[in-house]
Amino acid sequence: MPGDPNPAPAPAPASVSAPADPTVRVRAQEAETVLAAAGVEDPRREAGRLAAFALGIPLARYYAILNDPFPADRLPAFEDAVRRRAARVPYAYIVGSVGFYGHEFSIGPGVLIPRPETELLVDAALETALRTTRDGTGVSFLDLCTGCGCVAVSLALALRAKGRTPHGAGTDLSEDALRSARENARRLAPGEDLMFLYADLFPPEAFRVDLVAANPPYIPTFDIPPLEPEVGRFEPLVALDGGLDGLDFYRRLVSGAPRFLNPGGALLLEHGADQGPAIRALLEGSPVLEGIGTLLDLAGHPRVTYATLTAEPGGSPEADPGQGSGTSAASDDSGASAASAPDAPAPGAADGR
Repeated sequence: MPGDPNPAPAPAPASVSAPADPTVRVRAQEAETVLAAAGVEDPRREAGRLAAFALGIPLARYYAILNDPFPADRLPAFEDAVRRRAARVPYAYIVGSVGFYGHEFSIGPGVLIPRPETELLVDAALETALRTTRDGTGVSFLDLCTGCGCVAVSLALALRAKGRTPHGAGTDLSEDALRSARENARRLAPGEDLMFLYADLFPPEAFRVDLVAANPPYIPTFDIPPLEPEVGRFEPLVALDGGLDGLDFYRRLVSGAPRFLNPGGALLLEHGADQGPAIRALLEGSPVLEGIGTLLDLAGHPRVTYATLTAEPGGSPEADPGQGSGTSAASDDSGASAASAPDAPAPGAADGR
């Protein structure tokens, strides 16, 4: 049979669409698998945080776009972040910042990552200052072992918000830490009277202040190797190692801090959850410190122990005899007033003496 001269047109071939890019959810699930295999705690949360970082969006926004395709141009950054986190690099070092006391602090390798528990040290210093000074007056303080400057900067900003004029100095033995602290102070507290000095605990030249706060290294030497890799392998040993019993720096603080305190000034020490009794014993052994008490953190652990200087220790203040040579000096030309003997800080106080 002859063919139809006008045959019906052949059906058009089905169009072939390119496969869709994997979604944000799929990429995050892949990352979660990698992180779980590496032993990272809470790998789902970490995968989400890393995805949000790589995408440049808040974490809340990340949860709203889980079904969207993962942008191809952001994938290399995400894969690199996941690779580093799987190697147990701390999240804060990967993203370059950490939240503390309502502020975002720049952070990097070589600088201790602030912990939420340290916010209690700022609370205690702030409440002590408010109890012992009047609105519109100055408050001078030292922040020893300042790290990224989170305590000094947060305290200065909180004092300013409460009508006080802060005059603060932070010390550290790490140049990396000092660079970080100065950068954070310039960015978060421009114009505030804050300085950061190279020193092995106490400043190389002594001056008197109303408050001395410290979060020194307090992990016993032989407790460091078993720590999780994020801490033991990546955070600076100099900011962790407190000596054989973890108390080396506290002995120096208790003996040396009175030379830097105005009469009636306060010494506030952060410490490990099981170190409260030992810190109190050191403070109770000082002939010039009293009003000793301990504050509990949100988990109910003893975390900050404090005391006040109620008698002039005699003589002019000296640099700590146990410290190395420093390269900078400060003088107390701020005009900050001496604090009167503070009442014990109230929130969470445990058996204050």
